[in-house]
Amino acid sequence: MIESFSQQQLKIISVGGGAFLQEDIRNICLSNCIVFYLDLSWEYWKERIGLLIDSRPVLQSRSLEEIEELFYTRQEIYSYHHSKVNTNDLDVDEVADFIVDSLKVAWDIYEPLK
Repeated sequence: MIESFSQQQLKIISVGGGAFLQEDIRNICLSNCIVFYLDLSWEYWKERIGLLIDSRPVLQSRSLEEIEELFYTRQEIYSYHHSKVNTNDLDVDEVADFIVDSLKVAWDIYEPLK
């Protein structure tokens, strides 16, 4: 599904962190899409665990130390991206505005010749 959507123009695909861990999915996304990494420090991420734990089976039945280790282990994989957005002090609208502005700039640079 990700491969199919990634080959369609002007589509936005939001893949979960677990999907991006798979090398084939990561390579497809990096080859066919503009990959934005929404970077959140451990300190800010830790504050959201209560909101996330019920919907993320990978976090359930783990100690805070195990979750922190998983967080930092995944950071290496997440370093593969085209654009990084530090979201620590931004609200949802500010993150969305940054992404939209970045896409507009990319479109202006790479717009196909008519």
